[in-house]
Amino acid sequence: MLRGDTIICGTSTNGTGTLTLAACPNPPGGVDFYQWLTATGLNFASGNAILVSYALIEYSDTTFSQAVSFEKGVGTVTLGASLTTTTLARTLVQSIAGSLNTTGVPTYQSPSAVNIGTAAHVLVFVGPSAADVPSYSPFYENTISGNDNIGVIADGTIGSTAIGAALTSLTDYYLRFRWSIPMVVRKCSMQVNTATGGGTSAAYARLYQINALGRPGKLLCDFGAFSATNCLNTASAIISTTALTNGFLLLPGEYFFDFLPQFSTGSPTMVTRNTNFVASNWAMGSQISIGHGPMLGATATGGTAGAAPDPANSTGYAVTPNNYCSLFFLNVS
Repeated sequence: MLRGDTIICGTSTNGTGTLTLAACPNPPGGVDFYQWLTATGLNFASGNAILVSYALIEYSDTTFSQAVSFEKGVGTVTLGASLTTTTLARTLVQSIAGSLNTTGVPTYQSPSAVNIGTAAHVLVFVGPSAADVPSYSPFYENTISGNDNIGVIADGTIGSTAIGAALTSLTDYYLRFRWSIPMVVRKCSMQVNTATGGGTSAAYARLYQINALGRPGKLLCDFGAFSATNCLNTASAIISTTALTNGFLLLPGEYFFDFLPQFSTGSPTMVTRNTNFVASNWAMGSQISIGHGPMLGATATGGTAGAAPDPANSTGYAVTPNNYCSLFFLNVS
């Protein structure tokens, strides 16, 4: 689900249904929603369906000085050829409130969409609310990691291992994971369990948005190839991609990690956690690795080595058992 800062637009639609978007009135002004999503921003194209966290406020008039009603939810944006042909379906309304200047108390129990009276009085915001932002402590303790690996793992350390299922060359292995702290990620690390035993090998790491179908969608970050030559040929090797110069700001939310192996012989496997491990190793610091797994795994056949496809490859997409889910670390160093 995508979120942004100061993303504001208007609407030309009254009522309780899907909104047709319009340019943001000025004032108040804001980041252009259409440009943020398309060529000058995230490179989505016309026809793409995108999950966003949205809020809309209806005001008493076009001065936007007195709020009348509020709605917060998760919506599906379908991009058109321009902003005025782009729609926002109010897919899941999470909270509403009326007469904000008097009561200010939102309703969270099965709320219905706000019935917009005058479209010109409405501002639509794309961004998080209190329901989207997790609470966390901005501190970490780097000495508390135990056998369950719940705690902080130092950079380059993986911990105890379990054997994953044998990999298939040029099959995408998608791991859905949750990220809790906004940080710039720069590289990815994993650990080989069973080596190929010879031949040539390579592997690639990518990061994808979850699309409106719940599958890997938009490419967010291509970490590239794991840097070691024949990286799958050595058992127990911890392999890493080359650190990105600028990195990628990973905001709190859920995403898909994509691991793509390529090899000419053998049946390599990767290190996995026990299936009952569903906890993240997290911290704030320049030399800390952030990991999460295993969780929902999926595969897609016919993967492409080299540059990551955009959108994600979904050929033969299928959810797989947990024993395919390898542990990965996104490094913030």
